[in-house]
Amino acid sequence: MREHKAKNLNKQYVFVKCKNPNLPMDENAFYHAWHNFCREMDIYNGATVYRNQITKSTLAEDLEPYLLRHTFCTDCQVAGVPLNVAKELMGHSDISVTAKIYTHMVDEVFEQNRKRLAEYANQKQQKAVNE
Repeated sequence: MREHKAKNLNKQYVFVKCKNPNLPMDENAFYHAWHNFCREMDIYNGATVYRNQITKSTLAEDLEPYLLRHTFCTDCQVAGVPLNVAKELMGHSDISVTAKIYTHMVDEVFEQNRKRLAEYANQKQQKAVNE
């Protein structure tokens, strides 16, 4: 995507036709691009290949492009990206959509924030003692 943006091929579409970058990718082209991406990812992750066919996949059967939005937003949460920034990155018009649907309470995030609160309480207590 960075290459696409750098080439300034099309300001309106991210996925464009190879032969005509002024047009969006049609459903058939996107289908083939997605399946090629999944095949490469599967092989990279250790899928068993025999005679150029994947015989044992490493990917979930229900993997679809839309699921990557959930993963991205959850990764934003784990990375500590504020919810209002994640909302903008996701392109949501209302922050409640981001909060209710796309974020998941991850144990790691919960523990990070518990520690932040404990550190803040300790700092506040130390400041009160020093005054």
